[in-house]
Amino acid sequence: MSRIYVDARLRNSVRMVLVDVIRVVLAGLAVGAPLTIIAQSMIASHLYDVAVSDRATIAVAVLTLAGVTGLAGFLPAYRAARIDPNIALRYD
Repeated sequence: MSRIYVDARLRNSVRMVLVDVIRVVLAGLAVGAPLTIIAQSMIASHLYDVAVSDRATIAVAVLTLAGVTGLAGFLPAYRAARIDPNIALRYD
């Protein structure tokens, strides 16, 4: 869980959220990579002209998912961190 304090600076608030996002991505990779290796025989029947162990394809997929996840974490964190805490607390 992310902890954003009232006196935190913009950079620190965004960094705290991104650290949580990175932890989730790494946990997903830690679970997904071994499952992909285990399921290679089932995956092979659905791929055409691509080797199951094609490292370039796996790397592009991992980097794409990590990039999209990072962007999905950064944009809301940045917008939320820019809000004045006094205004946000008034509406709470």
